[in-house]
Amino acid sequence: MPENMKREEIAIISTPAIGNLVPAVEFATHLINHHHHRISVAILVISMPQRPLIDDYVISRASTPHIRFIQIPPVDPPPPHQYNSTIEFISLHIQNHKPKIKQTLKNLTTLVGIFIDMFCTPMIDVANDLGIPCYLFFASPAAYLGFVLHLTNLPATESVSQTTELTTVPSYANSVPSNVLPSFCIKKNESEQQLNAFEMVKEVGLSVELRLDSRDKGSDLVLAEEVERGVRELMDGGDDGELRKKVKDMSEKSRKALMENGSSFGSLGDLINMLLSNV
Repeated sequence: MPENMKREEIAIISTPAIGNLVPAVEFATHLINHHHHRISVAILVISMPQRPLIDDYVISRASTPHIRFIQIPPVDPPPPHQYNSTIEFISLHIQNHKPKIKQTLKNLTTLVGIFIDMFCTPMIDVANDLGIPCYLFFASPAAYLGFVLHLTNLPATESVSQTTELTTVPSYANSVPSNVLPSFCIKKNESEQQLNAFEMVKEVGLSVELRLDSRDKGSDLVLAEEVERGVRELMDGGDDGELRKKVKDMSEKSRKALMENGSSFGSLGDLINMLLSNV
């Protein structure tokens, strides 16, 4: 197809955090590379107070072919009495951008679909109002997605006690210790990255576990000696080099999945064909 052929546009709305924006841009790159002459992507950037790293990243990627970044006009941040956590603040901040997001999307005349991440679900209403198909882009591992879906089967008032030793989650082969669950579902603050670490160490065996300082029960500190042990184990490849072999095998599987005729390549093609079928 000729390079000057009309391209259909896809919009991506990302949470204003570097950990969400970077995967969104990589996803956009894969979409464009898959259909070289058919797709362009508009990434709508929501401003976030005191997060200059986002602006620096956008500037660094501004010259990426067929990706344009659209800066959404800022709105006043939520007042402190409306939120009790960073996640609540971000959710309210995104929701307050709905009118400006809607106006921006109206100006994209060849839009065939909108992708949002898990914190931008208020934009589903905007997409429905405009009659544009909306899709959830979930950048976390599939096991974590299964965990989030599992939570929808639990009573809204139920939370997991820190004293509960193990929790059964259908998307994990092993029982999950309660101390690695995200903070929004347990009675004590924890990071969702601990659940990712559990998956990497226990589920797929691609990482080395680091133990916290046992002398301080409330501490998240890791002793230097423990870091050294973990690094040496990684360098040595674990028991009989098994860890290094697993990492190499998984790397090769991931590479093949992204190649033509690979599983991820095929799934991405099916998605793009579905988007273009309504043109």
